[in-house]
Amino acid sequence: ERNSITLLLSNTLDDAGEEEMTSKVQQVEVDLSLSAHANAAQHYSARKKNAVKQQKTLDSTSKVIKAAEKKAEKQAAKVGAGPRITQIRKTRWFEKFNWFVS
Repeated sequence: ERNSITLLLSNTLDDAGEEEMTSKVQQVEVDLSLSAHANAAQHYSARKKNAVKQQKTLDSTSKVIKAAEKKAEKQAAKVGAGPRITQIRKTRWFEKFNWFVS
């Protein structure tokens, strides 16, 4: 069993219309065994932890994207460095008779 309750909070201090006020409801879980200060500290620490986690995720995502771009560039360079096609010269009229140019 948990000694907590979920509150639905909305910001009624803004000068907003009735429609906007009903759409901006947040669910906040409050532990009844803790004081108001302890609940606030718990929520702020969770928010701070999530912000740090989000920043780490963004940083690692950018690193992965850069690594993928480098790998793609290397593969493109490797494909471009393959065998080259050279222009074939025209055969002369006498080469079909087993003669050669000396």
